[in-house]
Amino acid sequence: KDKNYAVANDLMDQAIGLYPDYVEAWNSRAMLHLMMNNYSMAISDLSHALTIEPRHFGSLNGLAGILRLTGKQTMALDVYRRLLEVYPMHRGAQRAFIQLTEENTDEAL
Repeated sequence: KDKNYAVANDLMDQAIGLYPDYVEAWNSRAMLHLMMNNYSMAISDLSHALTIEPRHFGSLNGLAGILRLTGKQTMALDVYRRLLEVYPMHRGAQRAFIQLTEENTDEAL
C-alpha cells in the first residue's frame, strides 16, 4: 500500500531463502516485480514458481498477462491455453484467450 518496494523485496527474499519450494513466495515476489515494472524479474520468478508447481494458475495468469503486455502475443496465447487446461472456468483467461485468438486470426487474413 505504501509502495515500500525495497522492504517488501527484502521480506520476499527472506521468505524464499527460508522456504525455497514455497510457490506463493515466488508468485508474490513476481507480483512485486510487476508492480515495479521489472518484467524480466517477474517472468523469472513466475517461471520458477511454475517449475515447482506447473498447475499454479495464479502464476500462469501472471505470466500470460506479462507476455501479453510486452507484445509476446503468441507466447501469451500458449500460456492462457495451459491456464485453461488447469482452470477452465477462469473468466479472465477465457476472455483473453478469445481476444488473442481473434487478433491472431485477423492478422493472418
